[in-house]
Amino acid sequence: MVLTKLLDQGLPEQSLLPLTMSDLTVELETSLRWLPGRRLTALARWNGTPVVAKAYAASSRGRDEFQREQRAFDQLHRRGVAAPVCLAYAETREGALLLLEYLEGDTAAQYLAALTSRAERRALITDLAGWVAIQHGRGVLQTDIHLGNFLLHKGGWYLLDAGSCRFGAVRYNVAKENLARLLAQFDPLDVPDLDTLRDTLPIAPGRGHLHRAQEHRYRDMLGKTQRECTEFVPVNTAGLRGMARRDAWPVLARFLEGGVDGLNKTTANGRMLKDGGSATVVALPENGWVLKRYNLKNAAHKFRRQFGRTRAKNAWLAGHFLRFIGVDTPQPIAFLEESSGGLVGRCWLICTGETGAGLDSVRADDILPEYQARALGEFFHLMADFSFAHGDMKASNILLTKDGISIIDLDAFRRFRLPVLARRAREKDRKRLLRNWSEETPLRAQIARLIREENR
Repeated sequence: MVLTKLLDQGLPEQSLLPLTMSDLTVELETSLRWLPGRRLTALARWNGTPVVAKAYAASSRGRDEFQREQRAFDQLHRRGVAAPVCLAYAETREGALLLLEYLEGDTAAQYLAALTSRAERRALITDLAGWVAIQHGRGVLQTDIHLGNFLLHKGGWYLLDAGSCRFGAVRYNVAKENLARLLAQFDPLDVPDLDTLRDTLPIAPGRGHLHRAQEHRYRDMLGKTQRECTEFVPVNTAGLRGMARRDAWPVLARFLEGGVDGLNKTTANGRMLKDGGSATVVALPENGWVLKRYNLKNAAHKFRRQFGRTRAKNAWLAGHFLRFIGVDTPQPIAFLEESSGGLVGRCWLICTGETGAGLDSVRADDILPEYQARALGEFFHLMADFSFAHGDMKASNILLTKDGISIIDLDAFRRFRLPVLARRAREKDRKRLLRNWSEETPLRAQIARLIREENR
């Protein structure tokens, strides 16, 4: 197969494609990563042996990437860093091909996903962070540090991406920032205590390093939910605008064939969950979604809604943010806004459905099971750490699930820059939640103890 065509179109699924460059021939099996027009990484076979094949474009950028990766793998082995061995390579006017040793094992992301206990996840994080810190001491800094670049093979860590490495003495503060970027990729509650890490690792980031890395990561991830990318697609059809998950678009597109009328028809045909003046909520049983339409009461209400985010977009962003930091909340599927003449009308939010009774269903003389109580306390702990407030902390907006709790109804969610405003908003949430029960009840006493900020 011609390399240029392969890089432009990608590797077809369920195929076994031969690729020959110079005197090097491989059979490509499964695509691992594809950057259109630039680079393709695939599982392949070379003389019957499984390998990882990296193909590079003939552009000056492609040749630079190929040569840099070659030199980088050589540097890693010279410095005693575990990494795949370069088996063969070829370079022609069409581009370049690099064959790497295939190592069986799981990436850090895959291994982490299989762990069920927080103690196991923290042990994994500590082990990986310690390994990265050792590589810093050997003069290796991975600038594109993410969990897919580390492989656990036969009980030891291997570095998969050499092209993103810089070599030479790693300054103290740079090493801290690099470790913080690694830790920011884990759920905040899974990250080991930084004071404990300082006793375990040769170097550990400070809280300021970690906070900046987390904020940068979440800002980048939220940005992706608002533009076209691998996971999301913009909606702009028949008087509607918004964003949707790409994997849900084929189903969603059918709802939107009639524009706003089609969406209203879908709403009317759903199973009614709530029909209020400000919002209408229906279940869509055929796909397990819940659709929420934010209504406009009158012209004055519509005028006020022209400023700032719509409630649907705010809930869309809030849902993604909470999921990024490890809070269970229904997965946002799409947000849609009615747009006409530059004015915004009604808006819609579509999420996955969530099973579980509301916290308001618990009898006041009972108490929550330990795992649900812990999850509720951790939610308020994250509120303090990341300076946000729910904005409508009714007990019915906290669902009790088999794994802990799930937070719903994020229309009024807000993050704050000023700590004093964040504290006031959290206190308002705390008081709103506790108003669900009289002061003498065991349930109220348990929840008050869980969310008391001075104990955090």
